[in-house]
Amino acid sequence: MGQSEKSICSNSVYFLLVMEWLLIALSSLLTALTPVGLVVDQTVADNIRRRVSGVEDLAVRVDNTPSWQLIQGQVQRVRLASRGLEPIPSLRIERFDLETDPIALKLDQLSTNNLQKFRASLGKPLQGAIQVVMTEKDINQALANPQFKTQLQAWLKTVLPAEAPPLELKTATLQFGQNNTLSIQVELLQAGEAGQPPESLAIAVNTGFQVEQGHTLKLIEPSASLNGRKISNRIVSSVVGSFSDRLSLKSLEKQGVIARLLALQTEPGQLSLAAFLRLNPLDSDLKPDAKN
Repeated sequence: MGQSEKSICSNSVYFLLVMEWLLIALSSLLTALTPVGLVVDQTVADNIRRRVSGVEDLAVRVDNTPSWQLIQGQVQRVRLASRGLEPIPSLRIERFDLETDPIALKLDQLSTNNLQKFRASLGKPLQGAIQVVMTEKDINQALANPQFKTQLQAWLKTVLPAEAPPLELKTATLQFGQNNTLSIQVELLQAGEAGQPPESLAIAVNTGFQVEQGHTLKLIEPSASLNGRKISNRIVSSVVGSFSDRLSLKSLEKQGVIARLLALQTEPGQLSLAAFLRLNPLDSDLKPDAKN
């Protein structure tokens, strides 16, 4: 994955995981193309199981009538339903369902090494819908994972002013409430002066949120406290304004990924979402009249 893709990944982790899942499903499908007559559904499911950290329940359905279209890189539809999916260690997704539109691939150019090379093999946009359910428990477990903490630490540096003192992320947890409400607790360590121990900063944030235009998450009536003391609304609003800009899925479009949230809902203990995704062919970037 190139540097630009890593940058996007830090802003939209779960949506890039979805695109990785599309690559896994399709590369697994192509492994099953020959000989024709193979039980494609089961072969794809078996290949996916081998390429993830774990999955409790997985069902795959590949619609490929007539079957000879597979050899030409054409598939009518791929449907995938999973429960207890772990695409990478320590990240569990309670439910992940995927359904694609018709797929067309240039088999002689097919590469699944990275997103941009895969785009070059697309005969037309690859698009479909996903449904995801994640529990509060699973997300907090992921946030405690050293790999995720490292990514969050790097992201923290990008959002802090250059003149801000160095901060180290110690812990981060969240809690979902009813009707799209969210509570976040973060503990940071701020470097002390010479010879002094670091200072612990406990930050608590409570906010509502809503989706605007399908691609931007707007925070509603946020409030925050630092070490138990309320932070002024003016400061919170200033920080939120900068933060909201980073919550737009339009940042993915530079990589040819169009993502739109169709539904987003929280209830105590879990978050669920439905989204539309489209991966444009690489050559569409070269056409001045290409539209996303």
